[in-house]
Amino acid sequence: MTEQKEYYMTRKVLFEIVKQMRFREGAYLQKMPHEKYVGFAVRQINAWNIELTLKNFERFDFFKLPLNLYYSLAKYKQIPMASFEPTERKADYAKWAQEWKSQFIGMDFAFDIDNEDLKKAWEDAKKIKQYFDERGVPYTIAFSGSKGFHLEIPQENILDIKEPDEWLLAYQTLVSLIKKKLKVKSLDDTITDMKRIFKTKYSWDVKSGLICLPLNDTQFEEFNTDMAKPENVLALPNLGFRGLLLRNPNNKIQFYEFIKAIK
Repeated sequence: MTEQKEYYMTRKVLFEIVKQMRFREGAYLQKMPHEKYVGFAVRQINAWNIELTLKNFERFDFFKLPLNLYYSLAKYKQIPMASFEPTERKADYAKWAQEWKSQFIGMDFAFDIDNEDLKKAWEDAKKIKQYFDERGVPYTIAFSGSKGFHLEIPQENILDIKEPDEWLLAYQTLVSLIKKKLKVKSLDDTITDMKRIFKTKYSWDVKSGLICLPLNDTQFEEFNTDMAKPENVLALPNLGFRGLLLRNPNNKIQFYEFIKAIK
């Protein structure tokens, strides 16, 4: 049985993780009780290369605490390095809270399908997947490592949106329309903000012990949680270069035309 630290220290896994963190804010969130901490959370993490990732793991006791790994849906021109010293880091957080909009590029549009009944979550994810496939939408789909699936449309494939507040309204509108049109009850529309974070693909869910795993079409159709066991993920061909399995990568969404078609 593969242990968490053994999994994360595998070079191929680290490559998959750091590729996603470029231009993004990383975050660690406590997801289970711990004798020392309640609600432990770290934001403003720079982890776009292996050296920085390992340094953050060490400084924040990543393997001693029940932490999940996340990235921001938002992408930024630059994210300032925050201090590892708690008092200074708090000041750095406050400064970043004032400055982040000036560094904002755009954001991925993410769809969080979550249900205690994983079969129902799969059925709802399939509705969105089929809708996107039929329209040539560029998207990825992944098992969340927990109770559902994540679909994401990358920021760089979305056109016509410029200002930060416009990105937020566009994201909220799209999630609301998709949920209503496709009748996907498992789609979480309660958290749609520009600072939202999403579980990093290929990361380990501390509650389930499963991996947040990007799926190809065959894997999605035949999905079972054994696919996301760490030892099975480590055995995947081309791990390290597998990536997020983006469909229709050359397609762009003319956002406002796309919205009109949904309505």
